[in-house]
Amino acid sequence: SGGFERVDVDGILGTMAANSQAWVAGFAPAAVGAGAPRAVDEFSAGLLAMRPDVTLRIARTIFESDVRALLPMLRVPTALIHSREDIAVPATVGRYLHEHIAGSELFWIDAVGHLPHLSAPGAVGTALRGILNG
Repeated sequence: SGGFERVDVDGILGTMAANSQAWVAGFAPAAVGAGAPRAVDEFSAGLLAMRPDVTLRIARTIFESDVRALLPMLRVPTALIHSREDIAVPATVGRYLHEHIAGSELFWIDAVGHLPHLSAPGAVGTALRGILNG
């Protein structure tokens, strides 16, 4: 469940089930970062275009999946890019992944939100260039 307690997950899933439009209206600015209104609108439109039951199923799968036992099996070069202010995945998760994926590299970017490719594409691009040229 990443950075969420079970009660938080149950609350999120309950809100999604009860009123998906209200959930999107609250979630999108928090996930993207309110400082990127155009990206918030685009992300919101994408979420609203999905059937609510499908969105709920995807969210449930994400929140209830635990793949930590698989991390040591990764045998490919792995670069982790993590926003400094991610509402969904706290810094401790980024550090945990880095510590449990052999040979991984962890790159921090100054971005707000869980979707830095939307809220801070320049920072993501800079990180990717550094990774690919590194």
